Amino acid sequence: MEPINDGWSIIIVGAWNRRIFTPQWLKKNKLTEQELIGIAVPLNNPTLPIRLDFDNVYLHISDERLVLNPKDCQIDDHIKDIQKAAKIIVEKLEHTPLVAVGINFQFQEDKCPDKLGKAFAINDSFSDEAGDLTHNEIKRSYKHKMGVLNFTISGPLDLSKITLDYNYHREVEKSEEAVSFLNEDIIKLKEEAIDLYKKAYEDDK
Repeated sequence: MEPINDGWSIIIVGAWNRRIFTPQWLKKNKLTEQELIGIAVPLNNPTLPIRLDFDNVYLHISDERLVLNPKDCQIDDHIKDIQKAAKIIVEKLEHTPLVAVGINFQFQEDKCPDKLGKAFAINDSFSDEAGDLTHNEIKRSYKHKMGVLNFTISGPLDLSKITLDYNYHREVEKSEEAVSFLNEDIIKLKEEAIDLYKKAYEDDK
């Protein structure tokens, strides 16, 4: 099971003022001490997110959400840095209306264990009427101490490159609720996600 870097993120949904997020604001509020901060601005579509690049963090800013990605999800310090940055932003912009916050991990499995293959299989007659099934997705939601754990398995029926998505999600209204969510140990959550997979799907030795 290999991590997919783009699928590792913290997402904060709310009504964000994109003009706030300048390099000067980041430095003033201790998100970074980096002198040069990368800025990527969409040229042809102003509704697309602006991306700021600092330290070990990519920060994508749009009117409706912030998305923070680690530059390398296999380095724990990078994961901790997006958590730290997200927490500072929520604390400093405490009057921003919030909707939800989520922590996401994504993995790819090239050698699908038999147990995962059986869980992924669908045996019904729908395909007899609809045609050949080419792609499958199973999504489950669980009550969790973080709020909700959404777990999705998706991929082709030949079981090559199965994708596993973990979304730890909580609906929030106030900054304090988001901070409480972001105070959880993100590395332990990552380890929990991996352990859940191993216990459920790795074949017995």
